[in-house]
Amino acid sequence: MAGQELNKDLQNTLKTLPSKSGVYIMKNSAGDIIYVGKAVNLKNRVKSYFVGSSHTVKVNALVSNVKTLEYIITPTEVDALVLENNLIKEHKPHYNILLKDDKQYPYIRIDTSEDFPRLIITRRRNERGRYFGPYMQGISVRDVVATVNAVFKLRSCTLNLDRLPASHRPCLNHHIGLCPAPCGGAVTKEEYAANVRDAIDFLRGNNKKALAIVRDKMKDAAQREDFETAIVYRSRYEVLQKLDRRQMAALPKDKDMDVFAATLGAGVVSIAVLIVRGGLILGGDTLVRDAMCLTEEEELSHFILQFYDKNELNCTEIISAVHLKDAAKIAQLVSEEKPPQIIMPMRGIKRELAQMAVVNAEGALDNYMRAAERRRNMTTGALKRLSDCIGISPISRIECYD
Repeated sequence: MAGQELNKDLQNTLKTLPSKSGVYIMKNSAGDIIYVGKAVNLKNRVKSYFVGSSHTVKVNALVSNVKTLEYIITPTEVDALVLENNLIKEHKPHYNILLKDDKQYPYIRIDTSEDFPRLIITRRRNERGRYFGPYMQGISVRDVVATVNAVFKLRSCTLNLDRLPASHRPCLNHHIGLCPAPCGGAVTKEEYAANVRDAIDFLRGNNKKALAIVRDKMKDAAQREDFETAIVYRSRYEVLQKLDRRQMAALPKDKDMDVFAATLGAGVVSIAVLIVRGGLILGGDTLVRDAMCLTEEEELSHFILQFYDKNELNCTEIISAVHLKDAAKIAQLVSEEKPPQIIMPMRGIKRELAQMAVVNAEGALDNYMRAAERRRNMTTGALKRLSDCIGISPISRIECYD
């Protein structure tokens, strides 16, 4: 921040910064770590915070709270990335926390080791079973589960089937054709397992069979003049059609991908995420926040690491609309056991997915800037217009007394 009074210790540290790669650690007056960053050139990068006047509000707030500065030199920039990531995880500095809402997206879990498994909605992958998702905005995971249960006849209850008495009577779902009633012994393990396989096939992206089943059930109910049941299946059919429209024909069904894009503008960064599973776009999300880095590549690198720190990796490939020079190391930090492949595609359907994410990021940024302009017009802008109307110097405050 131009013109800021720096204490002598901070001034001396800035003078002795080396022109080497490393990590810098900013602390406040209480000695708490408030920001950790990496740099190819520590001298140039750290000094950039304290010169110039075009910084964002968040950067200005950060710099105004910095009282001491420490740095660690690393052999390479990749080593700096690893060290930075470890320090952020350990200390959780205030100005490094990008995902403050602690958002975790829902998954669908099914444990096929059980005799009669059911679909479970969860946000944590800490139990055994197969997971599908995550499901983001645009797709209701509850609608998907309800549709799968209705189409493939899976139980939705939480009954412990091993402890039920022989005289147990099936619930209403069995009588209206939504459950095969394993609780009453009306279906064998083998028959139910076939239903589970069909459900998993559907969750992996094969919608055609489900569409045909629901369409036939809907028509059959209508012909029997059972209009209440027909309405239920119609709503399920609409959910399936919504999923089917998200099918990308050119994508192989065995590809699970997460797609990321970032767009910088006027002191903020907009980041978009798309989730693709089995050729289906399961949804997406956008986040607009104050920019803390100089480039889209740095912003996206930080976001990806924090995204998978809060959300389990459930894909084999990460598509970035921005070239990530530390892609290999980021992949290892995301998952040491099964690091995903991180690519920036230049052509084909994957490039189209990256461009789709870019469009979403740009749209979110445009909406954010329009909203910010409206807020300005209602506050500082309104004060300026008022001062112009009555011919006085700009108003900074209005006091009212009753």
